[in-house]
Amino acid sequence: MNQLDTFDVKEWTAQVLNQQIASLQRQYFSSLTQQWLWSGHTSSLALVHCNENYDASVATYFINAILGKQQIQISNKDSLIGSVLAYEFLMPESTLESRSKHEIKAMEVAKDNVLSTKSKITEDLENFKSNFTDWLDLTKANWQEWKQEEQDNSNNSHDSNGMNLLSLWKVLGQGYLILKIHIKKSLG
Repeated sequence: MNQLDTFDVKEWTAQVLNQQIASLQRQYFSSLTQQWLWSGHTSSLALVHCNENYDASVATYFINAILGKQQIQISNKDSLIGSVLAYEFLMPESTLESRSKHEIKAMEVAKDNVLSTKSKITEDLENFKSNFTDWLDLTKANWQEWKQEEQDNSNNSHDSNGMNLLSLWKVLGQGYLILKIHIKKSLG
């Protein structure tokens, strides 16, 4: 519209005036016939805020994106800001702030899940340690009992080595079964 400042209308004839008006209509007003902005339009207030908070260039990119006049091309900072503001205006449920809040909620849920799983694993580990300690104590007691029996038997009679190994296997097998039962209890 800076072109109007250079016009010397006083010297124009009616024909020149009509040509200039037609030229202005073709250049500037042809696109306005498709989309009229008025104070009740949903984007009017957003356009005013965009112009106040940024500048006319950002507001132009904003309104072009809102009205869908052209394919949006991000070529500079103003076009990016105007396009993002238009996107947020057109998609109010997916504003950056809203998405951030949803991402924070999702991260909190993930954190709670990790902490819950960690707690369960720690509890299972403590149960396993306790069961293992019980098994170890029982196995040591059985070992000592077996060892004492073997010493008593060796003092009283001379059994073959096969009997000694069989009784050792019996003691260790009992300990293994007890450990296996404790593990099943702690896991399930």
